[in-house]
Amino acid sequence: MKKNTNKLVRKPNNFLGLILFTIIYFLVQNVIYPLLGFLFWFSFMLIFGGIADALGILKIKEIQVILTYLFYCVCLVILSGFMCYLGYLCKDFLGKMNKIGLNTVMIVILIYFLYKTVAGDQNSIIDALIDEKKYIFCTIFHISYIMGAFHSDKVKKILDRIKFKRKNK
Repeated sequence: MKKNTNKLVRKPNNFLGLILFTIIYFLVQNVIYPLLGFLFWFSFMLIFGGIADALGILKIKEIQVILTYLFYCVCLVILSGFMCYLGYLCKDFLGKMNKIGLNTVMIVILIYFLYKTVAGDQNSIIDALIDEKKYIFCTIFHISYIMGAFHSDKVKKILDRIKFKRKNK
């Protein structure tokens, strides 16, 4: 019988593992996912812009604004689903950590993102607008990650109920 030598998995109350997870998670949430969100949104808008130019439907300014926000929301939903799935994949790893410490860390990160969204850097108007959108991305992705990591069973039950109702109609 092999002995498990992975100390991070073997010892559930490992404080160092929680700190390492927090640092990696915070950096990914704060840097990579907003950048990925903006790149995804811009590429989506470039593709849509080419199609709309060919069709000539962007001559009216109101339609352009509505479609921009519509595609912004579609990109946000797709990336939120990706974060929820990533949280679902990390569920087993997070289940082996200290629950009180992990919940405290997740709440502190959420409060930080909400604070930065509301009261971000007001010195520069451009920086304030970019930071506001960035931290809105971070807050939404953090909530979807938590849903995937801690509440995926409940979400799965709700989706199964919806599928069952569709089959019966």
